[in-house]
Amino acid sequence: MPYCAAALGLNLTLAPVAIPAFAQAPARSDAAEPLPKAEELAKTLAATSEAHGTDSVALQAALLVHTIAAGAVDATEVRVAGPSPTDSEHYLRYELETGLIFDSESTTDESRLARIWSTILIPSLGRLETVEIRPPGLEFEFRYGLQSFDRNHDNRADPQAPSEALAATVRISGETLSGFVGKAVGRVEIIELCPSSETALPDRGDVVR
Repeated sequence: MPYCAAALGLNLTLAPVAIPAFAQAPARSDAAEPLPKAEELAKTLAATSEAHGTDSVALQAALLVHTIAAGAVDATEVRVAGPSPTDSEHYLRYELETGLIFDSESTTDESRLARIWSTILIPSLGRLETVEIRPPGLEFEFRYGLQSFDRNHDNRADPQAPSEALAATVRISGETLSGFVGKAVGRVEIIELCPSSETALPDRGDVVR
């Protein structure tokens, strides 16, 4: 069930309204989904923690904070999706609507992946002091847009303009994650050890306008 990060006391000042999975989004003129009650939020957090370990929730919150700080211009949401559909024994899957839009003229798939690592993943993983996560490895899907800024007003990202929907997929094994949290694996090494790739997503109305 979705729930709101603001109810945990997180200082999320880069977007004007918090909404319900951890989410932030720009204010809208139409009726917004009401925020969940504290009891609902507590139950959802407890259920996620019970199913996937206490650090699964801590990481979820950290991912939201750092995704917004990375320059999100549209709705941002972080969801613990459960065990990976392709390797449920070894990986816990996170799905992120990042709210990021990249410039098609000045970025490449490699540079976009590098930014995901440097501004979101590394800082978020760096907040972990323990690794109580089940399954022990992590699988991420970071969803974002790609558009030509030259066609936009002020040559900037425009969430209302057409975008190509892309996703970066990253897998971190349980052994590598434990090594990183325990300082045995460094920031450069973890990127080298973990496979990541970018793919195009199907045309979805909530992402491509």
